[in-house]
Amino acid sequence: MSLEDIQNDFIAAFFNNTLQAAASHVKGNGTLSAEQRIGIYRGSVHGILTQALEHTFPVSKMLLGDKFFHAMCDVFIDKHPPDSPFFADFGVHLASFLDHFEPAQTVPFVADMARFEWLRKTSWNTALTPASDFTTLMETPEADYASLTFSLNPSLQLFQSPYRIDLLWSAHKYDKREDIDAALDTITLDEPVKLAIWKPKDELAIFDLTDRGTATGETLWDFINAIKNKANLEQLASKFSDKLPAYLSSCIQHGWLQSFT
Repeated sequence: MSLEDIQNDFIAAFFNNTLQAAASHVKGNGTLSAEQRIGIYRGSVHGILTQALEHTFPVSKMLLGDKFFHAMCDVFIDKHPPDSPFFADFGVHLASFLDHFEPAQTVPFVADMARFEWLRKTSWNTALTPASDFTTLMETPEADYASLTFSLNPSLQLFQSPYRIDLLWSAHKYDKREDIDAALDTITLDEPVKLAIWKPKDELAIFDLTDRGTATGETLWDFINAIKNKANLEQLASKFSDKLPAYLSSCIQHGWLQSFT
């Protein structure tokens, strides 16, 4: 057999619970059969990956409970085994998995919580590079203004949900159950939220971009998304009109813009 065939047999054992083919490459030791030994290794693989998910999604775990979370992880790991050589990438599919995982539908906001926790991790793991000096924009020839485009800080993540996931996450930062419960009592969960998550320096920052009826027309959230979609300055000016200077200034001051072209 080729090495690839042997590897695929072990993958089937670890993530499909099909032990027979892998067991043909393993010897029993008297007290344990080859399949039992493979089964132990499968348990170890699942255990390590479950620990990784616990570390990345601690509040999602608290919302579901330990027993449910561990059982869910077993199903998830088999359906979405690691597909990247970087261990930190494992878990990227958990939120979309929870969207359709029927037993989790009794906690309808848990998928968004997992999505929020993943974006926090993604932002935190982003390597920081110096931003452009935006004062040099003044040196840009006027004829080139219309075609100016901007790129966003690579750590900037945009998150939205029909639930106050940010407050729910913050309520679970306490160590004592009574403190968590007290914080939860102050939350109106069924309110939409739009957030910017980014890493200014050595810690995460979160900014609430939700329009709660105080603004009219296009919002700062819309402005950031327009930049994300590569709108040039002429298009931005047309869409945001007199709000353009304030929005552009706010993005620069918060460090959401990385460079311009």
